[in-house]
Amino acid sequence: MRALVLLAAFLIITAGLASGEEQTNSGAFTYDVKVYNTESFASFNPVLNPGNIFGSFSGLTGNLKYYMDGRWKSGDWSLQASDIGYLQVVTNSPYTNLLTEAYASFHFWNIFADAGKKKITQSVCFIAFPIDFLMNSYNDISQNKSYDQQFSEGRFMGNLDLYSDLGIIGFSYIPELDFTNNTTAYLSSAQAAQEELRYSVDISGVDTALAVSYDTIWRMGANISTTIGDYFEVHAEGAYLQDITRFGFETNQIVTGFDPVLMQNIYSPQLSDTENTVSNVYQAILGATYNGEAFSVMFEYYYNMMGYNYDQWQNIRNSMRNFRSAYDNQPSNPLNIGNIGSLMSFAGTNSILDVCQDYAFIRVSNPPSEKLGLSWITILNLEDLSGMEIFEASYSGWDNVTLTGQFNFDFGDPYSEFRLLGQDWSASIILEFGI
Repeated sequence: MRALVLLAAFLIITAGLASGEEQTNSGAFTYDVKVYNTESFASFNPVLNPGNIFGSFSGLTGNLKYYMDGRWKSGDWSLQASDIGYLQVVTNSPYTNLLTEAYASFHFWNIFADAGKKKITQSVCFIAFPIDFLMNSYNDISQNKSYDQQFSEGRFMGNLDLYSDLGIIGFSYIPELDFTNNTTAYLSSAQAAQEELRYSVDISGVDTALAVSYDTIWRMGANISTTIGDYFEVHAEGAYLQDITRFGFETNQIVTGFDPVLMQNIYSPQLSDTENTVSNVYQAILGATYNGEAFSVMFEYYYNMMGYNYDQWQNIRNSMRNFRSAYDNQPSNPLNIGNIGSLMSFAGTNSILDVCQDYAFIRVSNPPSEKLGLSWITILNLEDLSGMEIFEASYSGWDNVTLTGQFNFDFGDPYSEFRLLGQDWSASIILEFGI
């Protein structure tokens, strides 16, 4: 990786010849403390969990979170740290606390440097972040599949960014770290070594960004975005990944009996979990946003080459139906129970928006206001026409208190992606206190 390091240093020094100098001389300490209480009720009816043989997933859940951060700035130096805590209220799970950020920043010339544990995102997209290689998978200690930037975990890294007339050149290095169990619980998860070189520039009003990174594989990506008139914004992203691991299952024929009439063995299908490597994967996002005076609308199309295409996914769905039918005919057969369990594992291992190749995202919301916020989100799998509807309303008319209500429901065929785990609907109330 020496070539990548040397290339980053060369580009930063070269671009520095066109940069000026800016200094600030101020000192201040700011902090933010927020506490979130969430109560949710979900109704599940998964086709891969007949009779709740793997346990019931429906019911009430609750959690209590807090978020604290503090920043000290003096002249060209600043320090920032944030910490989050999480407690499952209903299930009495163990309390979790984690230092999510702790880094120092220094500004000199037109160079901004920081080192420590930090969160980094570099995308305007809502569904996926192909260009954001430093956080390709998001670690939310609440163990939600939905991504929450505030409650995600940063990584230990060093960053260097140069601002100049030629654009912004950045380099990040993440060292390989592994910790004991106690340290992991409170300080940081393990992380693999990773390096990234990025460049962004405004070209005639079009924001353009390029990035390349390497950990165990190469990743490359590009992003462009621009505004059209007073109300429209359009953006596009593309990414190349050298290798991706895809989780699936395979069918093997095993001997389950002997036919004395035909004098031959009886074979039955048995499922087993698989991990397949998909090479040379491309991802792309095309999106547009309308920001009007009465409402805003965002639309995005997401192409994910690592997923199954329409024919492959139809075959998988038909296979699931057949194994469920076999279970219904012989529910006490251990082989049928094991096959249904493998299908449950497949559904739980693959994250939403990873299974197939074509997705759409639509968000309608009212303009930001001081008190009332409304949004309606639709996420749609374009291959099996399953999806999720999310309705949310929040009110912040009180001092330091925000109340949010959310209602979700999944739709589609019972064997389609969003219905596979069986959620019919869920409702949540979130109470946020700020200090």
